[in-house]
Amino acid sequence: MKRKAISLICKEVSLESYGFYQKITGDLNIPIYFIVDSCVRPDFFQETNLMKLVFVEDSECIKNNYVNCMITAGPRGTWIRKNPMGYDKMVYYFAEVNNDYDFVLCLEEDVFILNTK
Repeated sequence: MKRKAISLICKEVSLESYGFYQKITGDLNIPIYFIVDSCVRPDFFQETNLMKLVFVEDSECIKNNYVNCMITAGPRGTWIRKNPMGYDKMVYYFAEVNNDYDFVLCLEEDVFILNTK
């Protein structure tokens, strides 16, 4: 059986997202990794075997050449001027640190999901 996980890329974890994804882990029994692109650790977050906080230092991504994930064609590129960014950290984490999964669904934290059914 293939191992699956969900990765949520966020600047900081919101209480609303935390509550919603707690429900998803209960409904689907799939681990969820919050890839946090800051150093802010929310005091409400209770890590479990299905809900994980992941912090990757910018320097770790740079050292391992996980940068420029969202550079697009043209002089403007992405509106986020941070490099590395959350996407770089997510790719680094699942390629180098935790490659136990066959499939990882990667979303931004604020993506609307109607339900889990």
